[in-house]
Amino acid sequence: MDSINLNKKIGDKLSVANAKANLSLAYSKRGGPGDLETALDTIKEALAFDLQEKNTRGLIRDYRIMFEFYNKMNDTKNASICEEKLKEALNAIEETTRMPYVDRSYQDYLD
Repeated sequence: MDSINLNKKIGDKLSVANAKANLSLAYSKRGGPGDLETALDTIKEALAFDLQEKNTRGLIRDYRIMFEFYNKMNDTKNASICEEKLKEALNAIEETTRMPYVDRSYQDYLD
């Protein structure tokens, strides 16, 4: 099942699948390397939602994906900001749970 069909099935506009679907759609429309800005905008929507809901696990996923996208766009300033925010969110959740955090949603994104 491709990312776009997966997104239609899930129907959650804030999911990682949506970012994959946007990136896949950009690839197919442009026939080139894709429009990372399109996928990045979706992740920013998810980030705003996760900040509002104080969803630390979602923030970890969002910052990690944004970090990767900014790196691909050679935007080291924003990549550094995302990396710092990611570390803060990871530290917060690991202090709370007292266990190393494994982000499965990010792994799903990579697959």
